Amino acid sequence: MSRQAKRALILLIAVAALGAAAALLAQPREEAPAPAATPELVFGTGKARSVSIENALDAFEVSDGAVTGVPPDILDAEKVRELLEQFDGLKPAKSVDASAKDLSIYGLESAEATVAATYENGETLKLLIGDRERVSGNHYFRLDGERAVYLMYSGQAERLLARREDYIGRLATPYCRAANALGAVLDIEFTRPDGGIAIRSCANPSDEMKRAMLSFGAVTHLVEGPVLHELDRTNAIPVFESLFGIEASEIVAYGLDEAGMAAYGFDRPDMIVSFGMKNGDLPDTPIEQWALRAVDEGSGTALISTGNGVVYRVPRPAFLDVRYEELASRWFFSPLIADLKALVIDADGETYAYELSGTASELLVSKNGRALDPARFREFYSLTVSAASDGEYLGLSAPAGEPALTVRYVYRDEAKPDDVLSLYPTGGRTLVASANGAAEFAIREKFASAVRAAVAALDAGEPIAQTW
Repeated sequence: MSRQAKRALILLIAVAALGAAAALLAQPREEAPAPAATPELVFGTGKARSVSIENALDAFEVSDGAVTGVPPDILDAEKVRELLEQFDGLKPAKSVDASAKDLSIYGLESAEATVAATYENGETLKLLIGDRERVSGNHYFRLDGERAVYLMYSGQAERLLARREDYIGRLATPYCRAANALGAVLDIEFTRPDGGIAIRSCANPSDEMKRAMLSFGAVTHLVEGPVLHELDRTNAIPVFESLFGIEASEIVAYGLDEAGMAAYGFDRPDMIVSFGMKNGDLPDTPIEQWALRAVDEGSGTALISTGNGVVYRVPRPAFLDVRYEELASRWFFSPLIADLKALVIDADGETYAYELSGTASELLVSKNGRALDPARFREFYSLTVSAASDGEYLGLSAPAGEPALTVRYVYRDEAKPDDVLSLYPTGGRTLVASANGAAEFAIREKFASAVRAAVAALDAGEPIAQTW
């Protein structure tokens, strides 16, 4: 056979083999049988009606809306629901031992907890909780009277190893549902053994409140003192926010009367906070009245009572550190220019009276019958309302001598008394600032110097410096 013939024969054999292989692949293959499914273990059927728990810490029964010995109004309904629902077909995390010879190695000879669930269909389920499995953190458990051992998910087991106190709601006050805490808090009073601070909301003001608000223009709250101050909103926000969402790290006690509360110091608290809360932005959101008593434990924690007989241990809230001088705005008076009839400056034995009329957009200003440029007067006015304390609280120190400078705001509303800021020399770089007769704060002397210079500049038609 020639070499070419041999090659041809080999090629034919190869083609035939490939065809046979293709035919074989095209044949339907018989599938291997699927392994039989392992039936899912489920203990208890239907809906759990109640669960009785006996553990090293407590013994009590949980049912819908009730826990033995705990007033229903302080329960955490979500925790109660979760406990009952975990027995609506309890599924183990894992099967460990089908027939344990030594239950003690699982902590199931003398169990950490014995639990009995009763179902609406009359069925009962009793089980015992053992030790924690080291790797997963889950707990061993078995059914009463049986030696098969299973693992229960840690979250489920922890509910059964808890005290009844753990089913009390940890949230002492609600989270803020309004746009911000500043808008949610209405009138509020902070009371300490050595005094207090009162803050009044400007929402829905009376006529008297409206006149008081004229001293500060657009304002949300006023701080009451010897005189009214606008609330310093920057400093107030963290204080107001600390009133919401107070969550306990521990329920110390519950179901207490006033005698029981006194044992924890609530007959002489470090702080009482009373306030109105409109916790929402809808017009029909109801106003709630709250009163919190706080006992400072001095270790970064405090005890809180809301009047429901529960003592909450909480991280120390910011409102315990509230200070009058921080809540009172540093700016003494800031009326809207359109609300004024006159601005009067007394300095160095001279009186400078500026008469105002017209509207905010079409202001008319005159001095001794001579018209002034409204734009330049606005620059001068911006300087006068920038009078702010240096942050040093003086109490009610009585100023001595004659004031170095007096600024008087006279209002178009004749029922509104004048606001008067008088500055008294101290011989140093600060002046005592008397606002409507109350000398609570100091101010830098530079302010008085700046106003004197601005008075002269306004008369001379020169540039007015608005900073000091």
